[in-house]
Amino acid sequence: MAQTGRTVTGRVTGSNGEGIPGVTVVVKGTSQGTGTDASGNFSLAVPNDNTVLVISSIGFVKQEVPVGSRTTLDVKLATETTALNEVQVVGYGVQKKSQVTGAISSVTEEQLRDVPVANVGQALQGRAAGVTISSTSTTPGQSPVIRIRGNRSISGSNDPLLVVDGIPFDGNLNDLNPDDITSLEVLKDASSTAIYGARGANGVILIATRRGKSGAPRATYSGYYGTKKAYGLYDLQNGQEYYNYRLEAYRTQNPNYDPNTASTFLTTDERANYAAGRTTDYQDLLFQNGHIQNHVIGVSGGNDQTQYSTSLGYYDETGIIPVQRYQRYSLRGTLDQQIGKRVKIGVNTLNTYNVSDDPNVNILNQILTTSPLASTTDANGNQILYPNGDTAGSNPLTLYTTDAHKDQNRRIRTFNSLYGQVNILKGLDYRLNLGLDVRSENNGTFYAANTPQNGGGQSTASRSSNLAFNLLTENILTYNRSFGKHDVNFTGLYSWQGYRFDNSSVGARNLLANYQLYNNLGAGTPNSASSSQQRWDIISYMARANYAYDNRYSATLTVRVDGSSRLAPGNKYKAFPSAAVAWNIANESFLQDQAWLSNLKFRASLGRVGSTAVNPYQTLGALGSGIGNGYYNYGPTGAVGVVPNSIPNPNLGWEYTTTTNFGLDFGFFENRVTGSVEVYQQRTSDLLLPDALPTASGYGSFVRNVGQTQNRGIELSLSTVNVRTASGFEWSTDWNFTVNREKVLDLGLSDANGNKISDIGNQRFVGQPLYVFFDYKKLGIWQTSEADEARKYGSKPGQIKVQDTDNNGVINSNDRVIVGNRQPKFEAGLTNRFRFKGFDLTFVALTRVGATVVDPTLFGPNYFTTNTGRRNQVNLNYWTATNPSNEYPQPDQSSRATEWPTYGQTLAYRNGTFIKVRSIDLGYALPATWAKRAFLSTARVYVQVQNPLLWSKDQFFRDNKAIDVDALSYSTRLDAGQPGGIAFTGGNPNNTTGGTSGGNGVNYPFTRAFIVGLNLGF
Repeated sequence: MAQTGRTVTGRVTGSNGEGIPGVTVVVKGTSQGTGTDASGNFSLAVPNDNTVLVISSIGFVKQEVPVGSRTTLDVKLATETTALNEVQVVGYGVQKKSQVTGAISSVTEEQLRDVPVANVGQALQGRAAGVTISSTSTTPGQSPVIRIRGNRSISGSNDPLLVVDGIPFDGNLNDLNPDDITSLEVLKDASSTAIYGARGANGVILIATRRGKSGAPRATYSGYYGTKKAYGLYDLQNGQEYYNYRLEAYRTQNPNYDPNTASTFLTTDERANYAAGRTTDYQDLLFQNGHIQNHVIGVSGGNDQTQYSTSLGYYDETGIIPVQRYQRYSLRGTLDQQIGKRVKIGVNTLNTYNVSDDPNVNILNQILTTSPLASTTDANGNQILYPNGDTAGSNPLTLYTTDAHKDQNRRIRTFNSLYGQVNILKGLDYRLNLGLDVRSENNGTFYAANTPQNGGGQSTASRSSNLAFNLLTENILTYNRSFGKHDVNFTGLYSWQGYRFDNSSVGARNLLANYQLYNNLGAGTPNSASSSQQRWDIISYMARANYAYDNRYSATLTVRVDGSSRLAPGNKYKAFPSAAVAWNIANESFLQDQAWLSNLKFRASLGRVGSTAVNPYQTLGALGSGIGNGYYNYGPTGAVGVVPNSIPNPNLGWEYTTTTNFGLDFGFFENRVTGSVEVYQQRTSDLLLPDALPTASGYGSFVRNVGQTQNRGIELSLSTVNVRTASGFEWSTDWNFTVNREKVLDLGLSDANGNKISDIGNQRFVGQPLYVFFDYKKLGIWQTSEADEARKYGSKPGQIKVQDTDNNGVINSNDRVIVGNRQPKFEAGLTNRFRFKGFDLTFVALTRVGATVVDPTLFGPNYFTTNTGRRNQVNLNYWTATNPSNEYPQPDQSSRATEWPTYGQTLAYRNGTFIKVRSIDLGYALPATWAKRAFLSTARVYVQVQNPLLWSKDQFFRDNKAIDVDALSYSTRLDAGQPGGIAFTGGNPNNTTGGTSGGNGVNYPFTRAFIVGLNLGF
């Protein structure tokens, strides 16, 4: 008689004897099942001796195992080489990986889980060749900058297109919970991106989220908690060092000053504190430890007809200064339902609610520059706004008194997709995709009178709200058949997308009560009000044909036609074609007997894509307020007047990018060594360039389609299984390497002989990368022995010496040269994984070599450091008569009118080479028998340190660990409007470098986090 109601345990291993995690074990004919743990163990209740277990995993041959009377099972799965990585996600579907012709980088779910992050952009950093992810700030909730194969456009967007579950995703990456994502595919060449036409010029990132699978209901929990702290603080001058610097600056202007007399360069309060040895360390008072935590619970399951999944998540991160915080609440759900044999429908909904506190408040200027010798409070204990009476140094502590300020952003987003698929004939399917993306955002700010933002004047407050509505419909027809050795696939598309954005804001000053913050603007004096609306549409037609013969030769032809409402009549519709071929060399008969060769495929592609980097209504022109802000008086009657402020542009068209790509995919020794090599060239033409116009015309600029840029590069990706032993130890490595060279080829300007010339006024140079630093070249500091030579140039010992490029004895704008650019010589990423039984160790690192960055703590307009001793600053090796430094100039109070030394900005250029270890993670998966006793199917606990190491080539960065060189690499550029000056692309330069409010916190100290996490399956 068959035994009933018992539990069977077992272990599933591969051909090498190592346990395979994540294998599905299901009782045949039912939805009852489980999965194996990290060691390949499982435990499952079976009904009787006649039970058959179906054991399956991607990349292995599925087995059906009769249980009989056994209570333990040992199952060995054979590798299914034809199934391993058989399909690749491409635009609008999947394709056999052996037949893929485009350049695509994949990031797996395992790689995504290596580093707990706030958004998907951070998860990509250092993981894919050709993809640069640069942090912009340590402020919680900040999105990174993403570049795929460099920058193409000078004035347009260089951001890639994001596609989530087949639907274009617009907006903030923080609206996606990384725990809901199962894979990322980065489309890089024209063959793979042309299917997205006008939106594919900057590359495409396909994001797949978690969906239900057939099997028993399964519940999961993943969570972590950690603390973070500043990796290093700024080496600020203390009271004595500040005194010495001010003394030197004063003596430079007053050489006969006797330091034994009263220190007239200090206030009475500062002299008293200096005599008593009292000093204020604002870093110590304001920098704090933050925390980071994440919790996600999920349920999934289903059968052959219905699959479902749902999850609920919470993410919380605080900054290293008070109040700063980012919180995200997320709710996701999916449902896929088979109806009969021919119809399938499904829905996916991703919903998030985000709250950011102090996303725009930047107090770094006050922390670094306020006098350390001045008292922060008066006799009554109240915070003093200007401790030494100088408005150049405000007290950041005033922001943190009761009801002194509030800056909050709240955003709610719902991203939904619905599909219906019908099998019309064998191989012929029709699919309808509907996408609805709605986000609503509310912002509020309040600053009391006695804060740096208002300088003791009237309090100010404002509120703004916006609503974005994005609707997409796609009609997709696919035909996919095999005829003997011939594989044919066709995809046809018609789509429409409409976008609408509404915004309104209102501001007030002189609020009656601070405690009302920004919640009662009517109680103050209104001082601003605005509203706007923006709409655009895009209609697309696409056809793609794939053909493969004998799994050896493949070809892809794609053409997409896009019509954009943003462009001028006659230029709205354009076609974007591409063609690609691939040859699976390893499948040729002359290589069939080569056991060491697993894969060898050559690819080539050519295609053109476009860019919609044009704001709506630019073709129409616009009106703006006239003289006197548009207000006029006609006797007792008031009127509002307007004047044209932008010129209609009836010829505005697309930017085009044509890409040629050659690729080689390889695999050796049963795919223990796999990788790819890509060589490419991209040329972007018809650049959208704004030409400056004489202000007498009444207009500032006019946008034309002129100019051309180029990107050339090499990408290497390599994955190796370095060690794999029968005892279960494995060491594997993922490595990627990128070289990209940007170049401006044409700016639409030429000399009298027809030669192409640069646009120096706008800092654009033919033959150079898109973003360069054009300035005077610092040679050092004039020394005492060079006094006569310095005098010829109107300088003196102790001041900055720059290069006389044309050797005419005069330093002027003609002596400026290109002193650097933001383009690195190369970038690389490295991931190492070690596994032994239930233990796993992972570390992730990246490097960027050779880029020039700008250090905002040094001299120059809009920088923290001055030359007069008026403000505090970082410690510098400055020149004095007894310390003939060649690094930084002598303090000089005589330059007080400008605050900064002549050519001071030349001191800020730094070598941006760095190596960053992003994370080290040590985990342990509990044995199945232990987990079962706790009523769990799987359990893993881990500890992790994020950003344990940052090394930089520049000595200053090594000594001053507060600065994240990675953030500087893509957040600074030369300002075209100020030759030799510096501005910031990440935010208002006045906010990030010497201003009192706003900004994105780009220069807050680099942080390190220590995390403990837990993953559970039920």
